[in-house]
Amino acid sequence: MSIFGEMTSMSEFKFSIDSFGLWRRILVKNRVYKALIVRFVIGRYGRDNIGFMWTIVEPMMLCVGVMIIWSLTKGVGYHGGSIVAFVFTGYMPLTLWRHQTGYMVNIGKSTKFLTIFHDLNVMDAILSRLFLEYFSVTAASLVVFASLYSFDLLDFPYSLSEVVKGWLLMGVICSCSGILFAALSELSHIMERINAPLQYFILPFSGCFFMVEWLPDSVKKYALYIPLVNAYEILRGGFYGPEFPTYGDSVYVIICSILTAGLGFFIFERVKNRIDA
Repeated sequence: MSIFGEMTSMSEFKFSIDSFGLWRRILVKNRVYKALIVRFVIGRYGRDNIGFMWTIVEPMMLCVGVMIIWSLTKGVGYHGGSIVAFVFTGYMPLTLWRHQTGYMVNIGKSTKFLTIFHDLNVMDAILSRLFLEYFSVTAASLVVFASLYSFDLLDFPYSLSEVVKGWLLMGVICSCSGILFAALSELSHIMERINAPLQYFILPFSGCFFMVEWLPDSVKKYALYIPLVNAYEILRGGFYGPEFPTYGDSVYVIICSILTAGLGFFIFERVKNRIDA
């Protein structure tokens, strides 16, 4: 065999070993994330009653409850559109934001004892919690939508692809913000104290209660500087269609998400020794 042939064989052998090692790490992380998700669910809801199903039922109760109250107080119409559709597209994303940011505060401190295991670190705990919250609120949203649609209380979206895109973008910006919230809570205990007031402060500016088209022209451009507003606009544009003009920019949401997550990772790097201590 030629020298070239031997080098080729050795390269292929090394590549196969590296590929096997990568695949093994993926399988290990998969088991780690599954175990962490089960731990979070049991720790939060216990094993009694419906157990893990509360991860879906809890967001449903909030959305349906608000929907009933708004329907009774404001009627069936809102700015020329369906009040049910407006509340559904407002409160389910809001629930996603609250879960993926609020539950991230102090998650490093509460899970750092798990880092005694070789294959687990604090970032695994954060990402698994973000996955849990995203998929549980998504499942709750699908159940609520299917129920409302079956009773003719909610029309089918004008553009399903736009709705999916808006929901994915909402998940991206909420997840990246959750990473930043987790990092800030490790940087200073003050974040734990201001988390609840901060959630209420963000609420009126999030886009949950308005569409950009309803705002004065002088305010519209400033509202679109908020990433959440852009994600809301894309989501509602998919539901309502051309009936209501929307102004969401998906590229802007992605850029803001990358910067937000980058800042979170930078802070985590600065406080890494404090977490490991």
